[in-house]
Amino acid sequence: MKTILLSVLLSVASLIIPTTVTFAQQSGEETAIQQVLTRSFDAFGQRDLTGFSAYFVKSPDLFYQVYTIEGQLIVARGWEAMTHMVGNHMKNDPNDFKGKHSLSDFQIHVQGQMAWVNQTSRWELPGGVYKGSDFVVLQKQAGQWKIAALITQTYAEGKLVVVK
Repeated sequence: MKTILLSVLLSVASLIIPTTVTFAQQSGEETAIQQVLTRSFDAFGQRDLTGFSAYFVKSPDLFYQVYTIEGQLIVARGWEAMTHMVGNHMKNDPNDFKGKHSLSDFQIHVQGQMAWVNQTSRWELPGGVYKGSDFVVLQKQAGQWKIAALITQTYAEGKLVVVK
């Protein structure tokens, strides 16, 4: 009887220990992903094109889409097109972002070397508060998470409708 009980306890422990390690690793991955997203967001606000673009995969398959508060849809396909588009924006508006900005409501799903993230971005400007609903795909390259696709839609405070 003791042998059976010990065998069952060891079997349960062998199931629990790998699960705990997996959760710990995923938690670390989620933290690393949040840091990449926050730092890229900060680099954009500081108008640091080199710093900003370093967080993206340098690939012709990169997808970057912005739906602005003015209703303009801007799409760049490929790293070069994205850096060109963002670089032009930074030239037209070269001053560091003076309002407050933050990321929140992270929903991160990691599967191997890929991750999918839903997040909320918030911009406090003199003209009002705006939010963005962001969808980001990340790919792990050489041990570092890089953004492979980003879709953001900006909307005025109180204008988001969520269907559950």
